[in-house]
Amino acid sequence: MTEGSPNVRLTILGKRMRLLRERRGMNLAEAADLLSKSKAALGKFENGQVALKPSEVDYILLKYEMYDAAERGPYLRLSERGRAKGWWLEYKEVVDGKGADFLSIESEAGRIDIFSTMVVPGLMQTPAYAAAMMGGSTPEEAEREPDLQTKVAFRMERQRILHGDSATRLHVVISEAVIRQKFGGESVWREQMQALLTVSRMENVSLQIMPFAAETHPGMSGAFIVFDALEGDFSVVLVESRSFSTFLDDLDQVALYNSMFEELKRLALSPEATRELIDDALHPSASDG
Repeated sequence: MTEGSPNVRLTILGKRMRLLRERRGMNLAEAADLLSKSKAALGKFENGQVALKPSEVDYILLKYEMYDAAERGPYLRLSERGRAKGWWLEYKEVVDGKGADFLSIESEAGRIDIFSTMVVPGLMQTPAYAAAMMGGSTPEEAEREPDLQTKVAFRMERQRILHGDSATRLHVVISEAVIRQKFGGESVWREQMQALLTVSRMENVSLQIMPFAAETHPGMSGAFIVFDALEGDFSVVLVESRSFSTFLDDLDQVALYNSMFEELKRLALSPEATRELIDDALHPSASDG
C-alpha cells in the first residue's frame, strides 16, 4: 500500500470499490472487518488516497464476491495504471500534478470525444499553432524560447496515441469559430487547416464542425472531453473553461455528457461537409470577398 495525494485514476477506483461495498449492503466498518483492515485504511483507499497493489485489489474483489475474472479485470488494470509512471515524466518541468492526471487518462483511453469552442484541440494541433496558442506569436519566437520549445514538443508527443496498432479513437466536434480565428497569422492558420483536413481522414479520427447557423445545442455551456475507458464503469469527463477545469467521474454525470456529445454529433456538419467548409475557408471564391 502506497500513500500519497489522490490522482484521478485512484479516486475513480476507490469510488467504484465503494459502490461495490454498498451494493453488498456493508458499511465501512463491516467491510473493514471482512477484509481484516482498519476502517481508516479502507476509507483512505476508497477516497483515492492510497494505491493498493493489484493483488490487494483482487483480494478485496473476491471478498466482495466478484468471482468472474473478466469482471475483475478492469479494476485490476486501473489499479496497476494508477501506480504506473508515465512517459510525461520526461517533461516534468512543464507537467504539474493535475496535468499528469490528464495525461494518464488521455494516454490510455480507448476513445476520446472532444467538444471545443475556441481552439483546435491539442491532439490535432501543428507545432506552429501550438506555439501561437502558448504565447509565441511566430515559429521563430518559439525557437528562441527553450520553455516554449519544450511545451510544443510535449504537445506533439501527446499525439502519438492516434497512431499505431492500438490507436485511440478520436471524435472531435468544434465550433465554426475555431476555423475562422487565425491564431498565429495567415501562414500558421493555413498550415493548421491543412493539418485538420489530413488528420480528419485517418480511420480512427472523425471531425465535425458546429456551424454558426446551428440551432441551440448542448455545447453552449462550454468545452468538454469524454475519456471512454471502453471496459468497466471507468469513463471520466473533463469540463473546461478559461478559469478552471475539473474532472467528473460520477456515473450519471458521465452518462449526461455522453448524451450531450451524441446530440452535438447529430447537429453538427457531417465529416464530409466539415472538410468542405474547411476547404472553402482556405480557398474562398471571388464572390465571398
